[in-house]
Amino acid sequence: MANFVQEVSDDVKRIGRAFGSFIEDVGTGVAETQKKLDINSAAITKELAGTEIQVPSVVEQVLDDDGTPLASANAVNIAYQKMSLIQFIVPTFYQWKHVQLNLSFDVEEIGAIKDFKIKKTRETGPGGLFGWGSSTTTKSSTEGTLSATDTKQADGSLNARLEPRPDITPPEPFLFRTGPTINFIPGADVEEDDPNDPTIKIVTGANLTIQVYKAGGEPNIDQVLKVSVNQGHFKAPNGLTTSTPDGKVEIEVYKPDPKATESQVVTVSVALGIVRSRMDVTI
Repeated sequence: MANFVQEVSDDVKRIGRAFGSFIEDVGTGVAETQKKLDINSAAITKELAGTEIQVPSVVEQVLDDDGTPLASANAVNIAYQKMSLIQFIVPTFYQWKHVQLNLSFDVEEIGAIKDFKIKKTRETGPGGLFGWGSSTTTKSSTEGTLSATDTKQADGSLNARLEPRPDITPPEPFLFRTGPTINFIPGADVEEDDPNDPTIKIVTGANLTIQVYKAGGEPNIDQVLKVSVNQGHFKAPNGLTTSTPDGKVEIEVYKPDPKATESQVVTVSVALGIVRSRMDVTI
């Protein structure tokens, strides 16, 4: 019978060595690249930290008594200060988030017989009827070597992802306004007779005083306010124009449900130009 020996061990060893070298090269390349990226980012960080610039730190917006910006050139005042550039620009540090290596090898063996030989052996043993006499038996066997005429194909892919570190936004200058201010002064409850028992008073609302001042602190008179509530309703018996000489507006804030016995919170919002203020009134 045929006995074929496949001589592929050397090829397998050669492929294994190449595969290992490839993995080593990829790993070394990733490490060296990461090192260069870190060195570059560190150098940029040092340069940014040592660079100072003038930046606006405080912005003042000046308003008229009616809460609108001044039309003059000094309507906005800006204060500057020196700050390091690194407070505005954060250097990007890249890093390898993912490196994946996929390789596959296909090896096909095309058998080519060499040193093919046919061996014949002759055996003589008892023969004839009931073992009397003798007989000759001839056996043949084949021996050879299957040489490896191999075609090798290697498919591979390298999937790597390099990502920057998320940046932060530069600091924003502090903004404040110089102009009218709105204050609230809580007042007494508004009570009404209980429809079921006139001798009992129930709280249906609350008095609220809105007082407006100029930038210098004196009462801001003859200014029309815009007032709104998030629920319920309000009344302004004397209108919404700030009075003389105290700059006040008196309003009454009422519950959404006058018959409700539990306390309710009504938010009162007041606007004068671009100046806004609000207060929660518990009724």
